[in-house]
Amino acid sequence: MDRPPVRNTDQGPKDRQPSSRNRSKKRFVLSLLSILLLAAGGLALWQSDLFRSALSPAGALRDMHGNLVTPDPDAIIDDPTAESDIGLRFKVPSVRLDVPLGQTAAVKGRIGPPGFTSAYWVSNLGVWVENATEGTVYIAAHSLRHGGWAPGNALFDIETQRSMVLPGDQIVVGDQVYSVTETKIIAKPEVGKTGQLWQNTPKRLVVFTCLQNRQNTASTDNMVIIGTLVE
Repeated sequence: MDRPPVRNTDQGPKDRQPSSRNRSKKRFVLSLLSILLLAAGGLALWQSDLFRSALSPAGALRDMHGNLVTPDPDAIIDDPTAESDIGLRFKVPSVRLDVPLGQTAAVKGRIGPPGFTSAYWVSNLGVWVENATEGTVYIAAHSLRHGGWAPGNALFDIETQRSMVLPGDQIVVGDQVYSVTETKIIAKPEVGKTGQLWQNTPKRLVVFTCLQNRQNTASTDNMVIIGTLVE
């Protein structure tokens, strides 16, 4: 089934001033859009530094420990606007996660960030971080299997299949602080059908990553963490 394109709200780090196209005044009706969150998927190839430097091409993808990553097919979506660092940080103190914040866009209903060491603001959903009081900020992050370590891996426990981030924990996006209110595990085909996730709710944060499994097979579920802005 073809997915309708995601509408661009034209707001972000390079366009932060209010305008007639202000993102906070726009809502996405995505209950019928099958969003395939590909913010995961890939193998970390554990190699010595000598082997890595001799064989890896310039610009090869790496995880947070510096190991080479071979992404799953379609795990990274071609998005010319994507950046891995826009000068802000994404922090989850309770799990000691502190990584750069990048940006990416949903392309034809798919989200596939370009790297494995940053979390990514989804630029054409919800609102920009500085407009957090006016809508929902959406963040996506990769996770990895086979011992790899990306930002999403810090958010869940593979053995128990539970979130490591609990209600009441804080998540910091730039200079905005959110308190976690709930966590959900949603099968990937159902994510786009979960209408309340896509309502542009003021002061809300929604974080997605793929929930990896004990079998080290391709992820079939998303871990979703929801928070409310602390003022």
